[in-house]
Formats: sequence, C-alpha cells, structure tokens
Amino acid sequence: MTESRVLQLKRPVLLVSCPKQAMTVYGGLLGFQENYRLEHETRTFSHEAFRLPQDLETTFITLDLGDAERVLALIAVGDAAIDWDQPRAGIVLEVASVAATLREADVRGLACLPIKREPNPEQGPPRSEGGFYDPDGNPIVVYDLSP
Repeated sequence: MTESRVLQLKRPVLLVSCPKQAMTVYGGLLGFQENYRLEHETRTFSHEAFRLPQDLETTFITLDLGDAERVLALIAVGDAAIDWDQPRAGIVLEVASVAATLREADVRGLACLPIKREPNPEQGPPRSEGGFYDPDGNPIVVYDLSP
C-alpha cells in the first residue's frame, strides 16, 4: 500500500433476518442509534456483495454510536429463503481510488465485483463503489467520493 493512498474503515456490515429484532440488541442493549433506514431496496451493491437475489427487498440501516456516525450497518433480508452459509458480515472501506484498489485485488487473484457509479445517490455524496472477496469469501466493499 502506498503512503499517498487514503484508507479509512467506515463500518462493518451485518446481514440480519429481522430489523426489529436486530435493533433490540444493537439499539436497546448496546446503545447504537439509528442514523437512517432505506426500506424495500432491490438491486443494490450490497445485493451483489452478499450474493443476495437482486429482486429480494431488503432494509438497509446505518447506526451511530455516541458522536461517531454510521459506524455499523445492518442489511435485513426478512424471511427470505437465503443460504445462511453465504457471507453474513463484511466491511466497508473508503479508498483513494476504487479502480486502483480493484486492480490490485485482481492482481492478487481475489474475486472482484464490477464498479458501480452513483452520481446521484439517494443518501450521501456522489461516489463509486466496488468490492472484492477475501480468501474466505467475506466481502470487502470499497468506495471513493466522486466529484
């Protein structure tokens, strides 16, 4: 990794079945507070990263902890008959360049996902997202902020 490259751990992402039940643990027990929630999402980058059916409606929730914003994310899949042996946790990293990071991952023989450009996202600034899988199959989602 070169010194000029920015790398920031943004949040872990957990796949859960029920947002209400998950919030009783992460909110009620642990004290995380909901930052925002997007319901009925389909065809997101998370669907691809977690190998979910593209038409499966999910709920995406980001959580704050104290002054730290969006430090944890939950993707609720409901009662869907998904393979719970597939990846259930991943991390999100902000990098200087999604394209450069994916080139490096590819050179190392890691399975990569295509870049998705978000010029006008519903939440947050314009960005590019991409991802790859570690040797154990866990998704690592990378993004950069696009002008």
